[in-house]
Amino acid sequence: MIPIKVLVPSGVLGLGFDLEALKHGIENNPDIISIDGGSTDSGPFSLGSGTSKYSRAAIKAEWKSLMLAREKANVPLVIGSCGTCGTNGMVDWMENITIELAEELNQHLKIAKLYCDQEKNYIKKSFKLNKILSLNPAPKLNNKVIDEMTNIVALAGAEQIQECINTGADIILAGRTTDTAIISALPLMMGANLGSSWHGAKVAECGALCSTNPTSGIVMVEFDKAGFTIEPMSKNAFCTSETVAAHMLYENADPYILHEPGGYLDVTYSNYYNINKKRSELRVQPGIHQKIIVLS
Repeated sequence: MIPIKVLVPSGVLGLGFDLEALKHGIENNPDIISIDGGSTDSGPFSLGSGTSKYSRAAIKAEWKSLMLAREKANVPLVIGSCGTCGTNGMVDWMENITIELAEELNQHLKIAKLYCDQEKNYIKKSFKLNKILSLNPAPKLNNKVIDEMTNIVALAGAEQIQECINTGADIILAGRTTDTAIISALPLMMGANLGSSWHGAKVAECGALCSTNPTSGIVMVEFDKAGFTIEPMSKNAFCTSETVAAHMLYENADPYILHEPGGYLDVTYSNYYNINKKRSELRVQPGIHQKIIVLS
């Protein structure tokens, strides 16, 4: 297979990124640009209210840069968990911004939208059948609690993003997704190693947070049949085996196990290598030691 390059501009749209690094990233010919739009760092307010943590002006300014970059690279641009919370309303909100910008930039786009809102009656039925349960230490779930919820979203995985990619869309606006799904989707489609696709996506999910200069934002992660290589696009950022391995600890209860909607990844025996100090690349070669467990 031809290596698949995924450009990740930042950990979340609205947080900011280095425009020179973005330019450098586009010059390195990515196959797709993927960025997260969501966060639970500030608590449940955004989901409860169905609103964005970041201002419309901030989102529009950064999205404009990415839409221009997408046009130059002529590749899909994907955002997951639109408007912080990923509700249907926030997907539509993001679509409105995209159409507004497309008119200003004279871009003619095909847009795919992925909705993730769930009906309360469906949730109640699933609860009654013991198909869902509360996550510890959340309050105990019951019908009254479900009725009081203002927004309920499902967590999409790579499969749903792949369906959007298959439409041939220029821009994909997704509801609530895992941070890794929007990065792993294309490599998985193109035959990259299953374990390294999820592992590399986990490392790159927050952009340059896996580097020595977290605020620089942008990283390029390249996938193939043996593993992945990750490189920050800023001249002032470097990836090391320590900074990359450490990201498995980020927002993860276990530094070796990564849970996803379709299964879980075990990276216990993965090996990390610095392969080019000048270019600050890092190579992960999981081989037979990295495995993905698929839940039936």
